Amino acid sequence: MRMPTRTRCAPLFVRVRSVDCWNKVAIIFEGDTPDVVRHITYGELLRSVCRLAHVLRDEGLTKGDTVGIYMPHIPEAAIAMLACARLGLPHSVIFGGFSAEALRSRLIDTGCKVVITADEGKRAGKRVPLKKTVDEAVEECPLVRRVVVFMHTGSNISMNPARDVYWHDAVVNKRPYIPPVACSAEDPLFLLYTSGSTGKPKGLMHTTVRSSISLADQRHTKPGLGRVSCARCSFVQAHF
Repeated sequence: MRMPTRTRCAPLFVRVRSVDCWNKVAIIFEGDTPDVVRHITYGELLRSVCRLAHVLRDEGLTKGDTVGIYMPHIPEAAIAMLACARLGLPHSVIFGGFSAEALRSRLIDTGCKVVITADEGKRAGKRVPLKKTVDEAVEECPLVRRVVVFMHTGSNISMNPARDVYWHDAVVNKRPYIPPVACSAEDPLFLLYTSGSTGKPKGLMHTTVRSSISLADQRHTKPGLGRVSCARCSFVQAHF
């Protein structure tokens, strides 16, 4: 039986096609301290997602290739996930507190070719050296050929010119729109891993249709009403 196809990011695309929604707030972000607040509209979100998607496509990634996301809890983590989904690239969101060894095992297990990370994360006033951890992890990940780094704290970090690129440099001059790739219902959308407390971490694959059903369950949400998500992006709740 032929499985139906659907276009990922369709809800985002449909919403911003309306002039009324283009300037409406899609994400309200509160940072590690109360003074850090960002409002991102649907229009801004779509443009950011598409520009990053262009970067991933220019790296030679095609439908089915896996991308590792090792990010702090910031809007760019969601942008990275949506950019992957738009191209049919399964993404593996890895908790930003994991060690280099834990990160490495997950990158190797999923065969990630690109890793998206940040210079540092912030948690309870402390800085977490994400890029440093990625550097240690990818030393033994032969498939990883590119590391995209978002400047979050502006700290001084080591960059490998042959492998690493800053997010803000990569998206310069990229078009603010890219057509979404059509995917079958059973195509993988993202992967999440257990903490590994019972031995080797176990990965769980979520398909396109599974995520679409979860989103459909939220149809009772009325326009203008917000949803609060306190879950980290490495938790399944944050995807819905």
